Amino acid sequence: MPLVNDKGLPIVDVWQTVGAGEVVTGTSTILPLARFVAARGPAPELAGDEQARGVSLASSDRLDALVPHLAMLDLVAIDFPKFRDGRGFTIARSLREHRGFDGEIRATGHVLPDQFSMLLECGFTTVQAPDDRPVARWSEILEIQPHGAAPARPVQLFRRLVPRAAEG
Repeated sequence: MPLVNDKGLPIVDVWQTVGAGEVVTGTSTILPLARFVAARGPAPELAGDEQARGVSLASSDRLDALVPHLAMLDLVAIDFPKFRDGRGFTIARSLREHRGFDGEIRATGHVLPDQFSMLLECGFTTVQAPDDRPVARWSEILEIQPHGAAPARPVQLFRRLVPRAAEG
């Protein structure tokens, strides 16, 4: 799957995702959350796991388990099991705004180009683009929905009416 940056352009992926039982070969390795946390415990299960600087989160994973280890991370990959599952957006926003994480946040799984602007608004910096979507679509969507140019969400009715009520 191609990796797309915040401009919608394909970039080289230097990270290696490691599954159960696979050996970690360097710092640019992404481990599942449970394995990453276990590697930082008193007796790591697999030698080399403590080198990993990336972690993958399922949308159902609890962010609390990761918080003590954020300073050791360069990348957090958040999986979207379905395009309509919004928990990944919440996790990314929480990492950026409440936890102060400034590393790479990667969207993986079932994401759509139409969600790209919102992904960027929530703090994602890269997207692992699904193979069934043309890579060019990611940059095209930014022409239609520019990141940071306007609010990603429409202003709520209450907020539109309050200034009018104050005017009298």
